[in-house]
Amino acid sequence: TFKKCNKNVLFVSALERNFLTDTDELSSYVKFKLNDLNDAGIPFVIATTNSAASFDYIFKDVHLDTPMVLMNGAAKYHLNTKKYDKIYHIHTSTRLFIEKLLEENNMNAFKFSINENTLHAYHNKLNNYGELTYYNHRKERNSYSFVRGELPNDLKATLYTIIDRKEKVDKIMKSKILKSILTSALLPFTAA
Repeated sequence: TFKKCNKNVLFVSALERNFLTDTDELSSYVKFKLNDLNDAGIPFVIATTNSAASFDYIFKDVHLDTPMVLMNGAAKYHLNTKKYDKIYHIHTSTRLFIEKLLEENNMNAFKFSINENTLHAYHNKLNNYGELTYYNHRKERNSYSFVRGELPNDLKATLYTIIDRKEKVDKIMKSKILKSILTSALLPFTAA
C-alpha cells in the first residue's frame, strides 16, 4: 500500500489526541497501521508530551525504527532499543532562575533529569491534590524514579512540570524575564 510513497518525506504526528483512545491505549487498527508504515520503511516520528516510561506499555505491540520525540522535544527516544538518543538540558543559569522564581512564589515543581538512560523526577513535599494525583498515577505504572528532594547540582534538568492553581502558574508565566527566556528560541538549552 505504500510502494509509491515518497520515502524522503518525514511524517510527524502527535500521540495525544491522534492515536490514543479514551483509555490511553492504541486501537488494534492503529497498531497495525504503525507497524505497516514501519515495515514499508516510511520515516514516521511520533511526538508526545510524555516520557518514554509513561507510554512504554502502550507500544508493546508496535515496532518503530525511527526515534520518538518526547517531553515536548526535550529528548529523542528509540522505542526498539529503549534508549535516549539526544537529550536537551536546561542551561544552569536558567535552571537557577526557574527555581528562584518557584521559591519566591511558594510553588513546587517536578524536576526531570535523564541520567544513564533513566528518567528521574525530583520533587519536594507534594502540596496539592493535582501534584498527588500526578505522582500516584505515575508511581502506579512505575513510570520513572521519583526522588523526594532537590535535583543534585551534578545532574542537568531536562524538564520542569508545575502543577498548581491556574492563577499561580499564570503569575509566574507573566514574569518578563521568564518570557524572554522562553521566547529565545531554545537559547537556554544545550544538547547532550
